[in-house]
Amino acid sequence: VQASDGDSILMAQKIARQLGLAVGISSGANLIGAIRLQEKMGMDKTVVTVFCDSNKKYALYRCESAFFEDGCSSCELDKEFKIEFNQFLV
Repeated sequence: VQASDGDSILMAQKIARQLGLAVGISSGANLIGAIRLQEKMGMDKTVVTVFCDSNKKYALYRCESAFFEDGCSSCELDKEFKIEFNQFLV
């Protein structure tokens, strides 16, 4: 399962905004992959992923980095993945 860099960044932003978890781009990609895998396997299947990084290396560039910009409510990722994070929290 693959995820583009752009989608991974947007997912990491969404995780940070909605869950308050300071995850990195790889974690965003992991969640996209897990969601796509669950869609492929069936919603009755359980898929587990790991948030393997943080956004610490981007924190110094907060004002300049697109990684931290808000306002992706109209992005394609939000349209593709109708995510309610509460369903993923155990």
